Amino acid sequence: RFEFFLSGYKARFNYWEMVILYRKFAIASIAVFLTEINRTAQALVCVAALWLAYVIHQWGQPFQRHEYNKLEAYSIIISLITIYCGLYFLIGGLSNGVRVILFLVLVFANLIFVFFWMFLASSTLPRKIRHRCPSTYRKLLETFMAIKTTKGKESS
Repeated sequence: RFEFFLSGYKARFNYWEMVILYRKFAIASIAVFLTEINRTAQALVCVAALWLAYVIHQWGQPFQRHEYNKLEAYSIIISLITIYCGLYFLIGGLSNGVRVILFLVLVFANLIFVFFWMFLASSTLPRKIRHRCPSTYRKLLETFMAIKTTKGKESS
């Protein structure tokens, strides 16, 4: 019934989805309940929580596939970079050039993560289709090969 929570994890880490949920809950709690203190302290507490999450993830390496462990680690690092750069915007007094550089760092770091995620998803999807729906996979493959053969004959 709850197989989707456990799929992809090593057997000894079947609880790891809860670790991820606690991390997300902690970040949301910091954002909601620490509004009484100043934003800089709030961001620093968030950085500390993310750093702890990164260390725990690196210690555990809970996923069966190495790529998924890298993806999770990168997502935590991107969150750290985003909040850390955001701290500089909170401090203020930055020149426009520095603001642009920080903005570009944020955009490029997040774009790199999105491209890595897309690459991983595109390489994983055919494997999942082949494993779960072999007849559908075979039909898609036959269709693709027929289209490729037809295009090859047309260009000759």
